[in-house]
Amino acid sequence: MRVAGAIDEIGRGSTEAVTAAIGAYADRRAGLARTVRRSSAAESATRDRLQREADLADVENPRILLPADLASGSPHTRRR
Repeated sequence: MRVAGAIDEIGRGSTEAVTAAIGAYADRRAGLARTVRRSSAAESATRDRLQREADLADVENPRILLPADLASGSPHTRRR
């Protein structure tokens, strides 16, 4: 029974370690996803603000002439 008890103890310890590792991985992954969402939202807000400011600066004295089909678009819009 001693050997069987030792084997069971090793199995329980390993299961607990794996369960803890899976939990830690899930927590880190969720944290990284939150960071990426915040970073992406901040980048998007900054890009929109800069585009608006650039559009406003060009209102009085436009320096870029656009074809008629693009005239309604912003010359500062980043193409992806």
